[in-house]
Amino acid sequence: MPEVKSMPSTHSGDVTLDQLAEQIDVLRNEISDLTRSAAAFAQQKGDAALQDARSKADRALAQGSDKLEDVRETLEHLPDRTKEAVQQRPLMALGVAAGIGLLVGLLSGRR
Repeated sequence: MPEVKSMPSTHSGDVTLDQLAEQIDVLRNEISDLTRSAAAFAQQKGDAALQDARSKADRALAQGSDKLEDVRETLEHLPDRTKEAVQQRPLMALGVAAGIGLLVGLLSGRR
């Protein structure tokens, strides 16, 4: 934190123009120091927020990739599973196919 500097005053309590100019210079320097400190603080916070956002994005991307791989594996085995289900329960498969056909027919007939 900047150090507060007191200015010497005259014995009579009057402040000279030179003393006022010196006090203004001190204030300018203190304001400049505070501005630099605030900018450095904001930069640090911004960098931390950016790093946090990147970390969360990387985790989300990794999770999405894992889920995509799970879906791919499921889709790879879907034809085999469907074939097995039809072979094990042919009447149910026929009923499901008829139901889907009826539903598609009803939906397309209304347009």
